[in-house]
Amino acid sequence: MLIVLSGEGVTDLGTREPAEVGAGFKPGPMSKLVDLIYEEELGYSPSDCDAYRFITKPELKVASQNKPRILPGSKKRQGQIYHYAYARALASIAKKIGKQKKTPTIALLFRDCDGSNTAENTRWEKLISSMEQGFAAAEHKRGVAMIPKPKSEAWLLCCKKETPSCESLEEESGNDASPNSLKKQLEEQMPEGCNCETLFELAEKCWGCPKQRAKLRTMSSFKYFEDKLRQAIRTP
Repeated sequence: MLIVLSGEGVTDLGTREPAEVGAGFKPGPMSKLVDLIYEEELGYSPSDCDAYRFITKPELKVASQNKPRILPGSKKRQGQIYHYAYARALASIAKKIGKQKKTPTIALLFRDCDGSNTAENTRWEKLISSMEQGFAAAEHKRGVAMIPKPKSEAWLLCCKKETPSCESLEEESGNDASPNSLKKQLEEQMPEGCNCETLFELAEKCWGCPKQRAKLRTMSSFKYFEDKLRQAIRTP
């Protein structure tokens, strides 16, 4: 099974060098979480057997423009349309790769939910729904939406917090310009710096601790992602 994934930057799912699909993939902290969950399910790590195919955001944008970006049903906001189009494009790419390699594929799309703490409280649910509709439009049954609420810093900050639950982090502002942004909070907790390597190690250490892992699961956005990924891995 291959995992065809696409994110936003080096400190979420990672990056790829050189610019050849599947080559030189450098995983980030979010893909480390993918790796660890996958390994729990199947007993081996996808990164150890070259099971990732990374699609850059610009590549996905081009692919999404090859088809009409119209959601079924009522009118949608621009952000929802993009999520729908990107999910459908990534699922189509995953299906094509799966056919070429003669193996099942998972299409995993990462996006931050973002938004301020005054943004509509249904934003996350609508973005999830848009991605799911996109996967369905491409007729790909192993699509996984990875949308931290409000952003990946909340999940990573949960790994550093000495609290029994991390639910409240999902209600904070996703705006980096806010006085006490999640980005600033994480930087304060990471004196070694918030680069790809240090955040990768944080995610790995966090998942290896049952107490920290349980705290992550108190966050609805993380629990949704984990459940969907496990379901995709188990789908025949």
